[in-house]
Amino acid sequence: MHDLRTRVVWRAPRATQPNLFNCRGNKDLVLRNEMSREPIQGLVVFDLDGTLLRGLTVCEVVAESLGYSSRMRELESVIAKGDIVNARLEMVHWYEDKSIEDLLCLLPKATLAPGACEGIAYLQESRIEVAIASLTWEWAVEWFAQQFNIQYYLGTQLKPTGEISHVFPQDKAQWLRQLAVKLNIPTQNIVAVGDSQGDVDLLLEATHAFFVGSTVPANLEHVTHLPNANIMLLADRILHKLGVQTLRSSRY
Repeated sequence: MHDLRTRVVWRAPRATQPNLFNCRGNKDLVLRNEMSREPIQGLVVFDLDGTLLRGLTVCEVVAESLGYSSRMRELESVIAKGDIVNARLEMVHWYEDKSIEDLLCLLPKATLAPGACEGIAYLQESRIEVAIASLTWEWAVEWFAQQFNIQYYLGTQLKPTGEISHVFPQDKAQWLRQLAVKLNIPTQNIVAVGDSQGDVDLLLEATHAFFVGSTVPANLEHVTHLPNANIMLLADRILHKLGVQTLRSSRY
């Protein structure tokens, strides 16, 4: 069994990575909040693919540039844990002659969800800790976390040796619990946002859950369904759910 701690990243994203999605306003908000003595008012954990990103997933964006689009579409449909492991091993083979820097250069081709930068900034300025929990590669999750100036994130690690430290759907829920304890966030102030079957465990773990996919999976009766939602709209709904008063007047 993998030690989950090896997959939990507490460090801040690398500041040297360029911000290419014009989310620069978030950094000042994060620094200002870190210096403030006011307590964090809540925790929101977003999925990445299909939630903060729309259209192609991280792996599809990379595969498209490497000439494996068709095969990647097949691999995206696998559900069983063993099949997920095998899919990741196959992808690692595609990356053999590439550095992590080469792969990172492909990520700006991804499409952010509408309102992603503004919505995350809105949450951050309202003293909400925002995190990302994803099944995809940690190097990609870290890169997107840096774009949003998000400090806490989870992803599947690809080590220099080629070894993989896997993240599966149930790990997202355990990571959320760990992070909430670390930040001393009350249960009633925990929110999760996802879009697919792979987010069910995460959404069940949170007191407040939002689903932006087209069809809500079974056993998620408590979720608020906002298909393809603008993240700014979503942020407004989240703050309302948490009863957080803000200085900003939302357009939604």
